[in-house]
Amino acid sequence: VNVDELGCDFFAFSSHKMLGPTGVGVLWARKEILETMAPFHGGGDMIREVHRQETTWNDVPYKFEAGTPNIADVIGFGAAIEYLQEIGMEEIREHEMEITSYALEKLAEVPGIKIYGT
Repeated sequence: VNVDELGCDFFAFSSHKMLGPTGVGVLWARKEILETMAPFHGGGDMIREVHRQETTWNDVPYKFEAGTPNIADVIGFGAAIEYLQEIGMEEIREHEMEITSYALEKLAEVPGIKIYGT
């Protein structure tokens, strides 16, 4: 996905939709937008300096990375991405189309089933 071609401000996707672990994913955002936003969680490396009267946020992306990151699942997500790249997304899409066609063909033979959308 080329986020510049899409022209989006934010782009998100989850790991489990790509054969990876649950509970982890990616949120991409334009840097200029992130720089204007305030963090919504506190702790960890997201704070540059703390004084009695003020706190200074760290640079993007660190200012949005409060707490301990989910390191193990992110590593698992990386392995899932590598696995999908080895197979090739074109191959995966072709296989998906074949099994969908097969499933719809077989389901159409079952009396009383009505299929909505395809």
